[in-house]
Amino acid sequence: MRADAEEIEIIRERTRQGLYELDLGEIQWRDKAELLLQHGYRLRPRLMPGWTPSWEGTDLFPEYCEDSVRTSTVTAVDATRISDGTRVMIKRTSPLTSETAALRFLNSTSLKDDPSNHCVPLLDAFPDNETNMTFVVTPLLREFYEPPFCTVKEAVEFLKQTLKGINFMHNSGVAHLDCTANNIMMDGSTMFPKGFHPVRKRVNIDGFSRAKYISRTKAKSVKYYYIDFGMSKLIRSEIDRRMDIKQGAAKLPPEIERGEVYDPLPVDLYYLGHVYRENLLEPYANMEFLRPLIEALIQQDPKARPSAPQALSQFEKLVSARRGYSLRWRLRKRNEGLWSRNIRDIGSIGQEALFIVSAIATSPIRAVQSVIGAFRRRRKQSIELPDE
Repeated sequence: MRADAEEIEIIRERTRQGLYELDLGEIQWRDKAELLLQHGYRLRPRLMPGWTPSWEGTDLFPEYCEDSVRTSTVTAVDATRISDGTRVMIKRTSPLTSETAALRFLNSTSLKDDPSNHCVPLLDAFPDNETNMTFVVTPLLREFYEPPFCTVKEAVEFLKQTLKGINFMHNSGVAHLDCTANNIMMDGSTMFPKGFHPVRKRVNIDGFSRAKYISRTKAKSVKYYYIDFGMSKLIRSEIDRRMDIKQGAAKLPPEIERGEVYDPLPVDLYYLGHVYRENLLEPYANMEFLRPLIEALIQQDPKARPSAPQALSQFEKLVSARRGYSLRWRLRKRNEGLWSRNIRDIGSIGQEALFIVSAIATSPIRAVQSVIGAFRRRRKQSIELPDE
């Protein structure tokens, strides 16, 4: 979008006043740009030494120029891996923290390729000798709930992966201790074939045009990851399962709030239960079948909560009891009116019809057997109904 003469003067005045200058956190990253280049990573133009705003001397609005977009966090920055153009995140951590140790351990040769491992991949790590800090490089991810889930099956897949991930973590001797919604991300690369901006994630890499995406169902290979292991605990003995440090998210589990000595593993399940409740159970009526699991996870008594393997087993039983069509159905918001619900259900009916046609076309014998089986089950149910 172009500015007229009056608007250009306003933009120039704002630029002179420093409204578009780098903030303190950005300056710190700019000062590390050369070091990152040496290790094969390039920051966005805004953070490179000698940056001049691209809108200066033009009639462009700064808001429509990518280099007006500020970096959103002081501790991490997005970058491009020069060797192949992959977008990554670079985080500055202390080598003495549990985060660095946990990331290295969970990305060790014996663990990193396990399909149940849903801990964020560690792509690279190198020291900053000037500050005695370490830079850790991970994939560019996005919030697990953005874009929103469309179908029950998409939400179920999220639960499956996160439960398998926490089970893997605990079996490997790691408690996360902060697995809240902010620390569960997804690899959205298959959903956004043309990519997305690392800060303004709803727009393209240019920073302002709307990013087009496909659903999780069509993308198929969407993977969810746990990030931010800054509060994690490596568990090597039963002694490590007794903690009294009051740390964690804003909403602490009751045992931590009470100041008790606590086992870190049930803490993870409590946090996950609240993620599921707030993002799936409360907003959507047809996630109600998972209530028994979610209520078990958020029990006030940590000993009453299921372990990670028990939670995964209970989840699988609840899902296996559902009919296929109910999993393929759209997520239905609890606050939908009758008219809105009926209109939106038409879309799910159409999708289900396409699914049936596709199933018949690809495997007609199996499809016919499925229809016959469904008819027999329905007939059996009608026969078993008691007389009035």
